[in-house]
Amino acid sequence: MLKRFAERVASNPRAYELIQSLLGARVMFRALQEAIPDRNALTLDVGSSSGGAVAKIVAKTIAIDIDLAPLALRARVAVQGDARAIPLRGRSVPMTTCVAVSHHLDDTGLAAALAEIARVTSGVFVFVDAVRNDRRFLSRLLWRYDRGANPRTAVELESAIAREFEIERVVRFQYLHQYWLAIGRPRR
Repeated sequence: MLKRFAERVASNPRAYELIQSLLGARVMFRALQEAIPDRNALTLDVGSSSGGAVAKIVAKTIAIDIDLAPLALRARVAVQGDARAIPLRGRSVPMTTCVAVSHHLDDTGLAAALAEIARVTSGVFVFVDAVRNDRRFLSRLLWRYDRGANPRTAVELESAIAREFEIERVVRFQYLHQYWLAIGRPRR
């Protein structure tokens, strides 16, 4: 019952942003700022929800999300679409970001999304998400109420991403959740 209530509250875009802020969005934002190599590159932000974090860092952002309502809050260019079938031609964007999305996708969906991201990205891919750590009580508690049903360990994320990308750098950080950030380039 508490989980259903949490899901209902989080379905409101403004409430979702507030929850994310309380759970460490600023910490993730700082990590993204340091990780994004070119703030002037046209960037596809996959699963960008409100289009907020990446659009604040990168000048030219295309935000794509399956739910268009949150994108209307902030995104300059918003496309309703599925990460598993990105409506862009191959190698059409110099940089792609994927922030806090993987835990919303099952294994098949994550593999399809990463393949699509590799297909449309001509340069750099920046990925970040919270990771599951069953040894930490706080991690178990936060994942219990998260809308995403597929939290993964850092090892699982690295394995999935390495199938499509040459990982150049990994950054780990923590604020309530533990996070895993990777920067890579598509395998060709």
